[in-house]
Amino acid sequence: MARLIDHKTAKLRAEVVNPTSTEDLGARIKHMLQSIFITGTDTEVGKTFVSCKLLRGLCARGWQVGAYKPVCSGGQLADPGSDPALLNEAIGGQFPVERVCPQFYSDAVAPPVAAERSGDKVDVGKIYEGFAWWASAEAEQISGSKLDLLLVEGAGGLLSPLASEFTAVDFLEELQLLTVVVAANRLGVVNHTLMTLHCLADAGVPVAGVYLNTLPTANPATDQSLSSNEALLAGHTQVPIYLELDQLIGDIASRLADQAKSE
Repeated sequence: MARLIDHKTAKLRAEVVNPTSTEDLGARIKHMLQSIFITGTDTEVGKTFVSCKLLRGLCARGWQVGAYKPVCSGGQLADPGSDPALLNEAIGGQFPVERVCPQFYSDAVAPPVAAERSGDKVDVGKIYEGFAWWASAEAEQISGSKLDLLLVEGAGGLLSPLASEFTAVDFLEELQLLTVVVAANRLGVVNHTLMTLHCLADAGVPVAGVYLNTLPTANPATDQSLSSNEALLAGHTQVPIYLELDQLIGDIASRLADQAKSE
């Protein structure tokens, strides 16, 4: 299949991985690596579940993919059930989990708060550098070939702070990554989803679709919105709404393959 990152240069790799300044780091890496971003309308809506399913689905289609969660808080990085460990396992487990998530903090609070509690500070420059590493010669050596795609998973919702005065939408606005919104199918999801989509539209971020995730705890007997949320959302946005994850994966794979042919 066509490679998506052949246009990057060794010089650009070196400049980004070992930058002299982080001020324009985002602009310098924008075109280094074809990527997709997974965000959510809130925390605990199933972002990592969807990310892992998408990673496995693309791998099964012959894609060489990487997984990156710039910052994460809650638990232990080495725990097999941590978000970075699950993402790494979904792509084969060959990468150091520290490359999947370079900035991890144990307290289950917003990353900048968790970092402060541990005597540290989330480094925005490292967020971009961690992204750029996946286009490096070292990453290529570990995987055995160049990556076709990097999946990036956010933390919490779109406006949840990743660092002091820095959110996922700041990252996305600069890099313009194709984005999937994961929304929990429950009462209130229409408002949360439309606000997220409006925020992405204001930032000019392309959106592949919304996955309406019915969580295992969902109960139609106590939440009568479960059967009506999809139609209500579809009536207020042109963004595709998905209930079936396999359909979302197939559509994303087709869209990315078309992009590869056009480059």
